[in-house]
Amino acid sequence: MSVASWKNFDGWANTEVKGVVAELERFDLMRNVAELEIYGFTVVDAAKTGLSETAKRAHDVAMDLHEKRTGIRPDIKSGSTHRKTSAPALWNFVHENPVFEELMINPVGLALVRYLVGRRAMLSESAMFMKGPHGTHDAALSLQSNKLQLGLHCDYILRPEPFPPYAEECNLTFLLTDYTIENGAISFIPGSHKHRRYPRAGDQVDDQIVAVEAPRGSLVLINDGVWHGSLPSTHEGLRVGMALRYCRPHIFRRERFNELPAGYLESRPAIVQELMRGYEFTVQDHGAKDIEAFGKFPRYMSVFS
Repeated sequence: MSVASWKNFDGWANTEVKGVVAELERFDLMRNVAELEIYGFTVVDAAKTGLSETAKRAHDVAMDLHEKRTGIRPDIKSGSTHRKTSAPALWNFVHENPVFEELMINPVGLALVRYLVGRRAMLSESAMFMKGPHGTHDAALSLQSNKLQLGLHCDYILRPEPFPPYAEECNLTFLLTDYTIENGAISFIPGSHKHRRYPRAGDQVDDQIVAVEAPRGSLVLINDGVWHGSLPSTHEGLRVGMALRYCRPHIFRRERFNELPAGYLESRPAIVQELMRGYEFTVQDHGAKDIEAFGKFPRYMSVFS
């Protein structure tokens, strides 16, 4: 009888688990997986992602796109144009420039996303956050805090408690500028995803807040169940982050991508088509068409599917 040995990973059967582990090992991300499990978020430094220059290009394109869409040029020097911080400055933009697509399919980010929400993860939305100093916010669903400007919340929407024991959605944020405590970094309550509920009035956790300080080109992957907010910015200038939300294929996506330029997807690499439409399933005929569409999925899905 042939049995694989713990010591010989290459001899293991080619299962979903082996594929996930091989991809994580390729980019030295096993510690990041541990952080996702224990903290509910993880940070991959720019030194490992190699995205410093790509992030700078994305930043510059985002400034141009903001001006094109709104008529307002973001004030990079002082941040005066973005003192209200609760809502993204841009939505639905990955098709606007190849640099956004380059980040969307970054293999380091995707390896972690696919670990967290499965091999058939789909892009759910794109959001660009721009934050200036001394701002305000009006996020009604956040829990006010003495330390945070944008109060504690988690990113699940209309999800009944208790949340599932595994992630169904996640937020992959690329830092397009440095993030510091002084410029209002995103902040977390480590381990709060284990509560499997929204933060509530009476949760005394201000002393547990941990801020992400990392250079441009780093990425932050967030389990949607973890409690987070952001600090007030006291630093002149604009803090910019590009957030891509991914979800499992059975989750209704926040952007439908039905208004893409004609022929856009057909001209893109297979991975882009896969992330933006490949595993979408819509009941069509309760028959042959649906059965054919089901072929995109394993007969019995797992958390790694």
